[in-house]
Amino acid sequence: LRKLAEKDDHGNNNVMSLESYFFQPNNLASLTVKDMEAALDPLLGHFLPNIEERCRLWNELGEGLLQSSDEGTAMKFINNNESSASNLVKALVDTFPGFRDETIWQGRFVAFYKRA
Repeated sequence: LRKLAEKDDHGNNNVMSLESYFFQPNNLASLTVKDMEAALDPLLGHFLPNIEERCRLWNELGEGLLQSSDEGTAMKFINNNESSASNLVKALVDTFPGFRDETIWQGRFVAFYKRA
């Protein structure tokens, strides 16, 4: 991902046929598996497992950012929740279901928010 971001940061917008930064929320929200493969395969040099699920999570991230603030940026999302880390984790798991690592284990609810 760093390679993809660096490529965009240096003005090489030919990574995808999108007009702006690859990780911009509008782009993430509309990303297809085909777009993701086209952007990542040359950088990784191998097939990425679970690409459909990864694409779905990136779509979710983009959509959540767009819905969470007027600007739809990650920084705006963080700044809206900067009063505490626990508020930010709560906002992450409330806004992005992919960050919810939860289960019932031995009859007890267990949450492990490693991604949040």
